Parts: sequence; structure tokens; C-alpha cells
Amino acid sequence: MSLNTDIMDNLVATVDYYNHRISTPTWHISEDQIDFVDISYVVNGQAEYIINAKRYTVTAGDLICIPVGSRRQAVTNPNSLVELYSINGQMRDLNGNNVTLPFPIVSSIGLHKDIIALYTELNTVWRLRDPGYLMRARAIYLMLLQRFFQLIVL
Repeated sequence: MSLNTDIMDNLVATVDYYNHRISTPTWHISEDQIDFVDISYVVNGQAEYIINAKRYTVTAGDLICIPVGSRRQAVTNPNSLVELYSINGQMRDLNGNNVTLPFPIVSSIGLHKDIIALYTELNTVWRLRDPGYLMRARAIYLMLLQRFFQLIVL
């Protein structure tokens, strides 16, 4: 087994925050140090992120993976409003140890119908908040992460 397979097979992820963001011209994230992992998938428009003092311009098809403890800020391009799906939470192994995902800060993975379908399902689960919704949200998140591993690491 490779290290990457070990990480995938033993990953426990929480969904502490989820949002399908369709930005306004003034949308921004103020600079702050985050105590969670931020995974965001850009499906339209453009934004500029500054992560640990490095500038990234992201567009449709980009996956942003911001590790816990990072300093982050962002702003949309007012002429090309960003639309993205964001999940914030913790990444741990089965023993409760923090896990760092083997993803770059920004990966150009392209737009994928199967990924957007999973986010659409997550959106429904998150809005309805039926009993057990957090368990279902975590399950969908793990399916998303497995797909990202396929596209980026494997």
C-alpha cells in the first residue's frame, strides 16, 4: 500500500461548514488564520486568494485546499464573479491524529459533472438538515475527497 492509499483509507473528515457561494461584487474573506481545512471547488468566475502570503488567481475548474493553521484571505473579481463550493472541517486519521492532505494549495482539475452532482446532493442534505444529515454530509465529503485523490494524487 502506498502512503497516499493509507491516507485515503484511514481518513475521517468533518463537515463543520458548507456553502455554495455565488459571490456579489463585494464578496471577500478577511485575512485570518484558520483552524480548519478549507476545500473549495471553483465552478465559475474568478477570485484571488492570498494564502500564507502567496497570491493565487483561481478560475473555474480549480480546487483550493488550504491546510489548517494557514493565513487566508480572498476577493472575487468584480467583472467575473466567483461561484464555488466550500467545505470547512477537520481531517484526522482513525486514531484521531490530524492529517495533512497531499494536495497542492491550488490544483486545476477541470469541471466534472460527477463532482458537481455530489456538491448538489450535499447542498440538498445541508439545507434540509434531516435527522442524520451530518453523517450523510460526511459521507458525501469523503466521496468528493476520494475523487480529488483520483484526479490529483493517484
